[in-house]
Amino acid sequence: MKKCKITVWDYYDARHNASTGHYDKDNPPTVVEYNVEAYCVGGSDGIFAYWIDDRQMFYAEGDDGHWWLSGVVAIHWLNEMIEALQATQKEI
Repeated sequence: MKKCKITVWDYYDARHNASTGHYDKDNPPTVVEYNVEAYCVGGSDGIFAYWIDDRQMFYAEGDDGHWWLSGVVAIHWLNEMIEALQATQKEI
């Protein structure tokens, strides 16, 4: 899988795990733009993107080339995440 260069928008401070999924119109978060090289499921117009920065794995969701940051996890979880995906795949 090749990396692709994408722009990811952090609408709810997901980088700091502060996202609640709620929008407070009286105190909106500062939207942050990240330009990254990520592994993209479905290419640059795909549905999921993953990249490592500062010993954390970032993941974004996408649709038709628009990407938004969904979350961040410590990289020590990566092997267990792969195991979970493999187990899920076996159920198909």
